[in-house]
Amino acid sequence: MSTSWPSPPSPPASSTTADSPTETSSYSRFVGDVFGVPLAVEGAAAFFIESTSVGLWLFGGGRIGRKTYLATIWALHVGTLISSYFVLSANSWMQSPTGYTRDPETGRARLTDAAALLFQPTQLYAFLHVIVAAYAAALMAGVSCYHLRRGHHREVMAPRCVWAW
Repeated sequence: MSTSWPSPPSPPASSTTADSPTETSSYSRFVGDVFGVPLAVEGAAAFFIESTSVGLWLFGGGRIGRKTYLATIWALHVGTLISSYFVLSANSWMQSPTGYTRDPETGRARLTDAAALLFQPTQLYAFLHVIVAAYAAALMAGVSCYHLRRGHHREVMAPRCVWAW
């Protein structure tokens, strides 16, 4: 039995980029110079910190000092916070674009104020929201796993431990 999927409808002539999911390549060309900045910083800096820390933490046990071993997991944590900040700044910029102008020659967005891109009010609230939710989920998983390990309240803690992860 073969199924043929219908092709998406063509967007109307007056359609904007946000109206049509088939126009994502046009959107990428328009905002790529602005949207790519926080993602490039995240990839170059934060991901480098995270990958180096994970490598040292996984393969450094017994080979590096205890304090250095502990520092690697903290570096991973800091790298993850930096990574989430830059990814959320890119996402927030899509929701409320600031700090850019339209280049009259190319017709593309051009970054004019990096601080406006990185410190948008919506981004700061989103970052706080995501980080608090992540810590709350980690705390919930930790408490649930503690009780599961001790054999207390299994019927209550097992679903919560699974839900938090």
